[in-house]
Amino acid sequence: MLYGSMSVYSPLRTWLKQASKGGVPQPVILLVGASGTGKTTLATHMIDEAGMHPHNEPDLPIEKQVQDARSPTFLGLRRVLMVDDASDMNKKEWKALGEALRGFTHPTIILLHDEADCPWLIRKGAMLIRMNTPRPNDLLKMLTDIRSRIKSQHSNQDLSHISEMAQTWREAEHMMRTAPPGFRFSELERVSFSAPRRQARMILKGDHDGSDFQTHPLSILSMADWNGSDPQILEAGITLHSHQWNVDGLSRIGRAFLTTLRSRTQNRPPFRKSLSSSSQF
Repeated sequence: MLYGSMSVYSPLRTWLKQASKGGVPQPVILLVGASGTGKTTLATHMIDEAGMHPHNEPDLPIEKQVQDARSPTFLGLRRVLMVDDASDMNKKEWKALGEALRGFTHPTIILLHDEADCPWLIRKGAMLIRMNTPRPNDLLKMLTDIRSRIKSQHSNQDLSHISEMAQTWREAEHMMRTAPPGFRFSELERVSFSAPRRQARMILKGDHDGSDFQTHPLSILSMADWNGSDPQILEAGITLHSHQWNVDGLSRIGRAFLTTLRSRTQNRPPFRKSLSSSSQF
């Protein structure tokens, strides 16, 4: 179920409907919003709704991702190329994406935190959709549904407090799943970060306070892998992340575990290389 403003959903739904019938005037969409505002969830849900397949292979070179997106799935579904965590791409990767998209008419959704992160040559011909910060009423609806689904004992007042404090969908759900019923949410101290990438560096350096983070888990895993974190600990983190959608409550455990990763350096990976290059699982 989707929550929030239809002003975001309607343009994307219309665009995907056109794409499912053969083509769109603007084949690239920039889906812009802070981490946790539901970009990946929204795109995946609506691509499925339109009868197409979300094509997202972050471990492959961008040229290979674009090439694979040209062909239909085994079941004959048209692929929609999804470039996730695009704000973490370096100049070389953006250049490769721009070159690969020349003459590429298949529907493409680029997910990023700020449209300024996207080079002008790609941005100028793209359709821009901004993800709004969720309103407290929308967060409350989501939390109420989650409470019913997981049979939580949180009171209406608890959910109201969370919906007033949380700034993203992910933060609201995390607060509900990790805080006991009756917790004094008003005493929580919010910790802000200048950029999601900085959170990964702080975690690996040991400067993070252990609270939940906004950066994508794969950003932490990729940086940890590149900077030589303990392979066994890294393998455990990858395993927890890969199974979190199949086991109820595992997401919270996996995210907490990632905050324990450490590395001597915190350099940004120059390429989106496979996590399995230094870890076998």
